[in-house]
Amino acid sequence: MILGIDIDGVCAEFADSCNFWLAERLDMDPQPIDRWDWYENYGSEGPRAWREFWRMTEADPDWMGLVPPVPGAAEGVHALEDAGHEVIYVTARNPRYQEATWEWLEGEGFVPKHLIHTKDKHLVECDLYLDDSVGNIDSLRENDCNAVLFIREWNEGTWWSRMLRGVDYIPSVRSWDQFVWFVGSMEALAHAR
Repeated sequence: MILGIDIDGVCAEFADSCNFWLAERLDMDPQPIDRWDWYENYGSEGPRAWREFWRMTEADPDWMGLVPPVPGAAEGVHALEDAGHEVIYVTARNPRYQEATWEWLEGEGFVPKHLIHTKDKHLVECDLYLDDSVGNIDSLRENDCNAVLFIREWNEGTWWSRMLRGVDYIPSVRSWDQFVWFVGSMEALAHAR
């Protein structure tokens, strides 16, 4: 299978790193990362500091190299590749971060072969996608793509709300071990047919 793997929130602990930067910048304690626009938890200064954060990364894209990996991500990617799957990293990061992102992936042991920067992830032909954005999952599914939501503290409320209202079922995992199992199960079902 060809797997489209998101980076921030799936491979990289980007939100935690941003949160610490914002807390330091605003001289506050780190705030909960409990929703997609979690930076608003800093009050009226949050959105301004968020914009300032992005200006800082534009001036210093190497900042991305300081972000720690999601636990088990590199090992999960290697397990999938060892099982014969092709991994394409599909990120909504601005293309100006291409070099810094590639270097981060290599430095954290991911050994990337393909890296695509696009907000239109459905245009990248993959058999299955893994993403932490409910909006990206919706867009992928609207374009007839198979997608799995990587549950994180910022998307869990949205996921539960939709599940409880019976809006629709979003396949989801909470760890890289679960995703590796999910892919293996899909492959086994496909071969059983």
